Amino acid sequence: MRFCLRGVITAATAIAIIAITACAMLGDREKCISGDMNDYVSKPISPQSLAAVLEKWLPPKKDGLADLAPQQ
Repeated sequence: MRFCLRGVITAATAIAIIAITACAMLGDREKCISGDMNDYVSKPISPQSLAAVLEKWLPPKKDGLADLAPQQ
C-alpha cells in the first residue's frame, strides 16, 4: 500500500522533504519526486548543492529578525 502526502499537506503545514541518496542512477530524481519528495540531492553532497536546495525550500528570512546561523 502506498501512502500519498499530496492533498493531505496544505501550504500552511507544508514541510519540504528532500531525498538524499547514495545512488546517482538515471531516473533516481524522478523516482524521488514521484514518491512525493519535494527535491533530491545525491551523494557526494557538496556544501554548495545542499545550500542551494535548502535555500530553495526554506522560508525567506523576515525583516528585523536576527540571523539564526552561528556567528564565527
